Amino acid sequence: MGSSIEKKIINLLAFLTVYGNASLIKTGSPLIFHISMLLCFLLYIIYFQKLLKIKATIILIAILTIISSIINFSNEINISNLFSFTFYLIFFSILITKHKSMLFDRMSYLIHLLAICSILIKITIFAFPFLWSMFPISYNVPNYGPYYNAFIFTQPVSITLRNQSIFWEPGAWAVNQTIAYYWLIVVKKKHKLFITYALSILLTFSTSGILLFFIIVLYLLVHDKKFRKKYRKTLFVFSSAMIFLFIQLVSIIDPEGFLLKNSISKIESTISIKPLREYYDQDTYVKKYNTWGSFEDRLHTYAIAYYKTLESPFLGFGRIEGRSESYYQTSIFGQILIQHGFIYLFIWVVLLYRSIILKSGLIKIMFILLLTYAEPYAFSTVFTFLIAFGANINKQLELNNFSELYNKKLISTSI
Repeated sequence: MGSSIEKKIINLLAFLTVYGNASLIKTGSPLIFHISMLLCFLLYIIYFQKLLKIKATIILIAILTIISSIINFSNEINISNLFSFTFYLIFFSILITKHKSMLFDRMSYLIHLLAICSILIKITIFAFPFLWSMFPISYNVPNYGPYYNAFIFTQPVSITLRNQSIFWEPGAWAVNQTIAYYWLIVVKKKHKLFITYALSILLTFSTSGILLFFIIVLYLLVHDKKFRKKYRKTLFVFSSAMIFLFIQLVSIIDPEGFLLKNSISKIESTISIKPLREYYDQDTYVKKYNTWGSFEDRLHTYAIAYYKTLESPFLGFGRIEGRSESYYQTSIFGQILIQHGFIYLFIWVVLLYRSIILKSGLIKIMFILLLTYAEPYAFSTVFTFLIAFGANINKQLELNNFSELYNKKLISTSI
């Protein structure tokens, strides 16, 4: 598929996209990644010279991003993030369809490789904790603290239980591998990677990540005959073994049962969910209900985003990414809403919906809701790529024929 230089350019772009997707290494040295991506952009234009026309929806998103930040300009506007996001959005949009597919491939296989590395390293460290002393320690992420940095695997020095691969938090790692294995297992039908995905997602101890895993399993059982035939008889045994392993790990590593108690607390909070307005003021909520956890905190940020955006519904408050403590968000919907308003959010969600190739609309909605709930990832490199991918996807692919067309190599040569 393509020349050697073509593959190298796409491989470089995949590396920068994955590692630039809020890894601890990129967070500590953002300028290096921005310059590298710019050089990759120039190399792509010079070598290929054949670019895809940017869709009107992408242009509209770029314009709204800039206008909302200009109108609301203050010292809270993150100019670096504003321009880097706009640049990445345009770069991903001009990639021809063949290269978008190749890039999705390379990103997913790189994340798969990182999953294998993190599993092997994590299990080894569980067995031999003294090996932590062999890892170099980095201190270059502000407000984060020291972390073990082996380039293919990172971990905060203060928290060594949950697996987070190269990313800043286990939930972020769960989101990245969910996107990668969705592409590899669902779209490309690489079912042999399923066991790796299951074990890797388990080691994150991420509630959202594990729920996303079961949504993918549900979809495969319903819509993929080969997967159903291969795993129907063994899935129950495998799932039981995974649950048993999870309980054993928790009992050994977390004897106080914090992880299990935390999961039960989240379930109880979900069952007893209250009107959004109740979560707006934390002090009032605590006085009234005498409780406040991570679930309530997430709904609190949603409430802040929704009610504050009503003050500026069309443009939001501009790109205040990482700069405003008052408007801090823990999920994608709130992140977009508070910064750019309802119109922007609608366009973004439509493009993300188009980028996910699933035959069941209901499962697709469940998948997207959980994916966007997990982390504030809206303007990251991987999600920016997904938006560009969604804008470029044509009607034939949108009608759920992508897997068949891809595996028949019809897409790989199209523009």
